Amino acid sequence: MENYHLPEYIVDGQRYATPDPDFDGPDKTIRENGVCLANLLPTVGAAMLYIYYDFGDYWQHDVRLEAMTVPESGVQYPRISGGARSCPPEDCGGTGGYANLLEVLLYPTDEEFEHLRRWVGPKFNAEVFSADAANERLRKNRSLAAEG
Repeated sequence: MENYHLPEYIVDGQRYATPDPDFDGPDKTIRENGVCLANLLPTVGAAMLYIYYDFGDYWQHDVRLEAMTVPESGVQYPRISGGARSCPPEDCGGTGGYANLLEVLLYPTDEEFEHLRRWVGPKFNAEVFSADAANERLRKNRSLAAEG
């Protein structure tokens, strides 16, 4: 993800996002910049809903803190220690569009195959996950990662 669409985080019913003055009333939304993730997920088992969307896509992620460890010297935090599968390509049409993309990429004889393969690029592989690449993206997007 390139993070050029609007994200929001919901924790215990409280919305954290970039407030929209035309939509959000006073105190309805807390600006996410400067909010420390450790304050939102303070204990193992704490959870939040992460929504990333534009008009064509709507991705909803359930995020749960599974473990807490002692910080290691020389390691940049926050960091992702594991995961599965690649991030869907930006603007692929939400869950329905992504399911279609994965289906088409299984069948090189499909009439959409060449177009979609060029669109996602030759290196895209839905089954590959890289914690290093995910952490690089996390370092570039410091939203909710500021010191508390």
